[in-house]
Amino acid sequence: MTVSVIMSTYNRSAVVRTAIESILRQTYEDLKCIVIDGGSTDGTQRVVDSFDDPMSPSFPSGRIGGRRCRSKLGYHGSRW
Repeated sequence: MTVSVIMSTYNRSAVVRTAIESILRQTYEDLKCIVIDGGSTDGTQRVVDSFDDPMSPSFPSGRIGGRRCRSKLGYHGSRW
């Protein structure tokens, strides 16, 4: 069974790398880390994109729809 960790972020370039690395270091083998970037302007998306890991897809959502919209986007990304 795949476990999907959905992380929403906005302007957190200073800490997002540590958060993703922590998730990817888990011992559970069937793990997917999905990052939803809410339109960051500080380079957060570049940090997220620097992970060349097929189990950590990134979905730049822009500043649309608020938390509920980004949660739905993460949910649908976990179904892929």
